[in-house]
Amino acid sequence: YNSEGKALLQDFEKGITLALIDENWKEHLREMDELRKSVQSAVYEQKDPLVIYKQESFALFSNMLDKTNKEIISFLFKGSLPSTPEESRIEQAKEVKQKTMESREFDDSRRKQQVQERPVLEPIRVNKIGRNEVVNIRNLRTGEVKSLKFKQAQNLIDEGSWVLIEQD
Repeated sequence: YNSEGKALLQDFEKGITLALIDENWKEHLREMDELRKSVQSAVYEQKDPLVIYKQESFALFSNMLDKTNKEIISFLFKGSLPSTPEESRIEQAKEVKQKTMESREFDDSRRKQQVQERPVLEPIRVNKIGRNEVVNIRNLRTGEVKSLKFKQAQNLIDEGSWVLIEQD
């Protein structure tokens, strides 16, 4: 009360900062374990694993520091303690809920009008030939007619010398 809430704000900032540092530090330690396992293959490349480990770990640590600093600054700039009284927030929430309900009712009535105005269309009927159905085909050059299963006739039709005769 004496500090006019400044102590509360400082405690909030400290808590958030420590939580972000803790999370990033845990992630950094996991990455260091993975690095330790992967550096062992440097022996096959005839390189000193210790030197590679030191270089890569320094790069990982630098990246962790940058990431942590960015997250802390971002959160502190974006985060804030609520300063409006609770009653006004409740009223705002009620207004938003009322507006959404009104817009839903308007959308529902508009959809019903659109459905009523649309003409009813009949479904399109497609006569698809099954692979094992017997079909009649005709040779374009000789006029010969054969009756075959569609799967056998399809190769002849694709060659171009035979055509499918429509069945009644």
